[in-house]
Amino acid sequence: MIDLQHAKTLAAVLRAQAALNPGAAARIQDGATTTNAELDARASRIAQRLIAAGLQPGDRVAVLSKNTDAFYELIFGAAKAR
Repeated sequence: MIDLQHAKTLAAVLRAQAALNPGAAARIQDGATTTNAELDARASRIAQRLIAAGLQPGDRVAVLSKNTDAFYELIFGAAKAR
């Protein structure tokens, strides 16, 4: 069972939200809604790409971005890649 109260990492919080409330809005910007499940899936794809590019657990990742949908996907993706 998914327990949001015991999620200890940013990645775990996103996974728990996606499992518990997949269709709920994770964010709304410029009239476009991204659900918890969509954000979780996009962040997972970014994490996989970061790992494939050689990112190791504990490496530092910097994000230089405007306030767009990609910002949250990148932050959660980096967290999932550890």
